[in-house]
Amino acid sequence: MFYIVLFQAIIMIVLTVVFFRKKLIAQQQLTSSSSDSSLKNQEKKDEKLPNFFGKNRREHFRVPLSDQTCLVEFIDFENEKLNNLKNKKFNASIENISLGGMKVDCTYNFPVRQKISILIRFSLKDEDFSLKGEILRKEEHNHLDSISYGIRFKGISEINQDKLCAILNQVIFEKNKKVS
Repeated sequence: MFYIVLFQAIIMIVLTVVFFRKKLIAQQQLTSSSSDSSLKNQEKKDEKLPNFFGKNRREHFRVPLSDQTCLVEFIDFENEKLNNLKNKKFNASIENISLGGMKVDCTYNFPVRQKISILIRFSLKDEDFSLKGEILRKEEHNHLDSISYGIRFKGISEINQDKLCAILNQVIFEKNKKVS
């Protein structure tokens, strides 16, 4: 009788592990690409363009930055309990940036389950930017005292997008020149 119960327990554990593993794989597949056609188009673009930082399946290429800061100002909150933070500002360091958004690190911890609109001010290559954005995700780092936030730019003008694209290309070119 003991062996039957033990065998059933082992089977239950194995099935639970398999279930959660399949669920995790399905979630990763959903988040890694928004649609098959856009992924195929991006892969075609990737074949034509040199890729200096490995395979990048995102819509916009990311450029890692070091020693670059920005000023973040809260504009609006979907959660009314956070309205007392409206117009508050804090400094953050830019981890990476693309034409679609950026990832910043700071020491502040706030909930991101609901929409948070922000204004980001920063300078790259002596060009000043002031862009609206929305915080999409948060990454807490147990080993560090900082928290990373993923930000998507909202309503970026074509002029600012062209200016940012030129500067990001210049940054990549300079990084590759140093490597060569």
